Amino acid sequence: MSNQVSVHQIKLEAKQLKKQHGIQHSKALEIVSNKHGFQSWHHASQVADSYPTPCPIKFKDKTSFRFMMDRKDSDWDFSGSRKPDYIEDDELFEHVLSYGLKIGLSEQQVCEKLEDLVFLKHKFTIPESPLDAYAIITADFFFPPICLWIDGVEYTSARSTNDDKNLAWQGYSYKTLFEDDDFD
Repeated sequence: MSNQVSVHQIKLEAKQLKKQHGIQHSKALEIVSNKHGFQSWHHASQVADSYPTPCPIKFKDKTSFRFMMDRKDSDWDFSGSRKPDYIEDDELFEHVLSYGLKIGLSEQQVCEKLEDLVFLKHKFTIPESPLDAYAIITADFFFPPICLWIDGVEYTSARSTNDDKNLAWQGYSYKTLFEDDDFD
């Protein structure tokens, strides 16, 4: 889709816009679709139907959102005393690990790629959009995540609601870790 935005993300942003401005949901869908370069919501949903549907991760443990970030940026205290709203996310780690093995890397190679990362989940807050999740993460850790998941859907960017053209956050997919030799 245009600007790598999914229908799911358009729906989330429209929900937030509706709530902020008290407009009808259909009007919010039109506005957000236009913002992302589509002629209309109908056009956005048609274009999305012509692309493969992203397959969300089906997590056993239902939490509000999950994310991956550089361990040094997280300043993570593993005793849990400093950031009690977050816990390590073994399920997300296992998913990323299994992806690396699935594409043919050895367990040692995968672990080397992942050793400087931390996989976390927030226990309570349910963000309405990637921008909301990004704001929560940066408020608590200062640094942005590499990528995040809401309802099992991976997000690698968030647009500012104040400026239609600028990204508030740009990360990258966890799959990039295994495609780029610079991450060793």
